[in-house]
Amino acid sequence: MVYYQYETNLLGTVKWFPFFLRKEKTMQKQTYLPLIRLKMVKELDLPYSGEQLKSPEQVAKFASQVLEGADKEHILVISVSAKCQPLALEIVSIGSLDAAIAVPREIFKHAVMSNAAGILLVHNHPSGDCEPSEEDFRMTKRMQKAGELLGIHVYDHVIVGADGCYCSLCRLSSKTATCAILSGQRESYYPAGH
Repeated sequence: MVYYQYETNLLGTVKWFPFFLRKEKTMQKQTYLPLIRLKMVKELDLPYSGEQLKSPEQVAKFASQVLEGADKEHILVISVSAKCQPLALEIVSIGSLDAAIAVPREIFKHAVMSNAAGILLVHNHPSGDCEPSEEDFRMTKRMQKAGELLGIHVYDHVIVGADGCYCSLCRLSSKTATCAILSGQRESYYPAGH
């Protein structure tokens, strides 16, 4: 469509000139997606003998370095290689006197980042009593199901109490689904053939 516009100069002369109405291009809002890189940061080194963590006793002893004197429930995850060699340890939750929240996303995050074959769940009971609660059994089952989907074994869930007291939920397998590798009365987390 053609429109005419006019201008008047100082002498009063009118000039007409055509102009065309153009459709303005609408600017589309550009959306950006951040490019990220995840990186694990080492906070400190824990004394460690270099042995494989093959039994609940070893797991409890290893984790007690972190849990000793804790007045709130802490949930730890120890990421391990296929031969139960510890790769990393993370405190994934600090709760209250008698509870801590554990969600699979947080439990398995650092296991995925450290290329772990499996994990060992550990938490403390500040009361000193090692007796597992029904919630402890439910959490173990939930983490085992999540681990199956991810291809990361949950080798055990150990509860640490006072004075060296501990409880392995995999040893109490009559109440729980069988833990990933432990079967029967074997004292090792190794799969058969290792």
